[in-house]
Amino acid sequence: MGHRLGFPTANVQPDPGQQLPENGVYIAELKLHGEQQWRRCVVNQGMQPTLPSGRATIEAFILDFHRDIYGERLTLRFLALLRHEHRFDSIELLIEQLGRDEQDARAYQK
Repeated sequence: MGHRLGFPTANVQPDPGQQLPENGVYIAELKLHGEQQWRRCVVNQGMQPTLPSGRATIEAFILDFHRDIYGERLTLRFLALLRHEHRFDSIELLIEQLGRDEQDARAYQK
């Protein structure tokens, strides 16, 4: 779904027993297994209230990244909570917010 909205995401499966922060939208960093580079991303963790799938998910939109990483192992490091999950009244409003989330992630300073 993220790709159709203009924000393609990596679907992350946490290791069993992995402790996770509360549901919400986060600025995070992602590192692919075997690489040294941390890549900035926007992560949605939760139930996707605007486009519900019926289960909790973790999805990472990696900034300035255009490679297929399906099935690859990665490490995700949460940096800051951007906002709590929110149900938007339309897909257009969700897309506008995703654009603001991306801008906030780009501007974030550790």
